[in-house]
Amino acid sequence: MRKFPKSRQLCEVALVSDLDVGSRSLSSVLESSGYAVRHASTMRDARKLACDGSAGAVIVMASSNGISAVDFCRRLHGDVAFDATTPLLVIVASDCTRSERLEVLSAGAWETSTEPIDGEMLLLKLQRFMRLRRAVNRLNERSLVDAETGLYSVEGLIRRSHEVAAMARRRREPFAVVAIDAARDQATPDGMGSDGRLDDVVSSLCRNNIRATDSLGRVRDHAFVWYAPDSGPEGAEAMIERVRTALDNISEKEGFSANFSAGFCVTRSLDAPPAGPVEMLFRALELAEGASVGSTIGESL
Repeated sequence: MRKFPKSRQLCEVALVSDLDVGSRSLSSVLESSGYAVRHASTMRDARKLACDGSAGAVIVMASSNGISAVDFCRRLHGDVAFDATTPLLVIVASDCTRSERLEVLSAGAWETSTEPIDGEMLLLKLQRFMRLRRAVNRLNERSLVDAETGLYSVEGLIRRSHEVAAMARRRREPFAVVAIDAARDQATPDGMGSDGRLDDVVSSLCRNNIRATDSLGRVRDHAFVWYAPDSGPEGAEAMIERVRTALDNISEKEGFSANFSAGFCVTRSLDAPPAGPVEMLFRALELAEGASVGSTIGESL
């Protein structure tokens, strides 16, 4: 068998299978090529491994007891916590028919391989899929817009900082950066905190309760930041309270509990500041993460 160069970066592969001879053999092939293999033998454990963000690829042994490869693939692609750019490969039985393989592919698998496993072929496919995923991730990191909310991404906020800072300097006005963090464990219905619904709600409330001239972005799950030109501490606190009041109202109306911690960083002038907009952005986020749920921490530079 061809010797494959080991990956420079340790990459985890989630292997969904029974701990039988076939899966142990596949684990050995993967590990000898530099992959770290994490096993799951139940649907629940498999979903957790596939969706926790650490798996670079998912391989499913279709012959696993109690796990239907087709059902598993469909559930994964219906789960918003699953990154659809994650390669999903299914190992099917040697007597698998063409229609059965088509069903697996229709359910969301990227590729199927038959038993007995051709390790060399599987590694070549996996390497190609991993390169594709890394390329997509690099493009996403450079994107100026968050795909899920349509708000600025971190990169977009950094790019936007040059424009808003120039305007603030020209007008010699105060400048604020506000951050809210709703990522703490909270009692929300239907998994609102995990399936993206909380971010939809909070992003909508931010849009409706901050000024049209402010630049709003999502920096990660449940965390939002916006630039607020011509705003001092009182203005920053007022915007936070408007969003918090709106969230309280919708929470009471729809019967769930949700809140957030908040932080803001303000300066009287960007002409000669101790920190620029980007530094203020990360400082405001730091303050929000350090505040207790329902409270706000502010800092003036």
